[in-house]
Amino acid sequence: MVIRIDNIELSVSDIERSKDFYGSLFGWTFTDFGPTYCEFNDGWLTGGFSRSEQVSTGGPLLILYHHELDDIQNRIVAAGGIISQPVFSFPGGQRFHFLDPDGNELAVWSAVVEEQSELPPADFAHLQRCIELAREAVEAGDSPFGSLLVHADGRVLFEDRNRTSAGDATRHPEFAIARWAAKFLTPAERAEATVYTSGEHCPMCAAAHGMVGLGRIVYASSSEQLRAWQAQLGVPPGRVRSLPINSLVPDVQVAGPEPRLADEIFELHRQYHTRS
Repeated sequence: MVIRIDNIELSVSDIERSKDFYGSLFGWTFTDFGPTYCEFNDGWLTGGFSRSEQVSTGGPLLILYHHELDDIQNRIVAAGGIISQPVFSFPGGQRFHFLDPDGNELAVWSAVVEEQSELPPADFAHLQRCIELAREAVEAGDSPFGSLLVHADGRVLFEDRNRTSAGDATRHPEFAIARWAAKFLTPAERAEATVYTSGEHCPMCAAAHGMVGLGRIVYASSSEQLRAWQAQLGVPPGRVRSLPINSLVPDVQVAGPEPRLADEIFELHRQYHTRS
């Protein structure tokens, strides 16, 4: 398996000053992760500003991605590398730093899924159906996403899968759910309904969900997981940045991801992106 460079990191003493500098000059966009870390995006490459009192001027830090830190750390040591910083937590996951045989420092990171209680059986069953729909999408040549709209009494009202392979990139199942709900449900029914989906809503779908007044969202995998999986598979980032649902629709109740389904969903993405 080829392990590709996932992002770069710049040590800075003042994050706001760096945002002003790079944003005004190059049009970069930014997402803050607390007072000591800020993600930047130039429309193609994602990186980060890490606040530090001792700023390194030797160049940016190259950061690789691997889903299993212990495994790759052992392989680096066996190949003659030196671990310069053991595994530590940082916004979005964990990472370690190492020196290659020439003394160049690099880092390897992995996303960490937040611990949470297992979802109730009914929620889990609906997510399993979403994954079945996502599998149908892959078999039809579409990316692996599937979603359900469930009434407050537990009835499945509407379901769909991704249908973007024909050229219309807006044909996401969550967007189709919002349109269907706006046409066939009262505002009260929408607010009490739940949307289940194999992957966290994209910004377009989250906005549509909020604008038609739908209720709770339960997703099997998060946008952060998807970004990490795409990096592992060598898939370049899309033209629209992924954002947490609540950053767009703050009042919607959200549950997920569901760790028990992560491996199955990753395998669907692997199949989709490595198909011949």
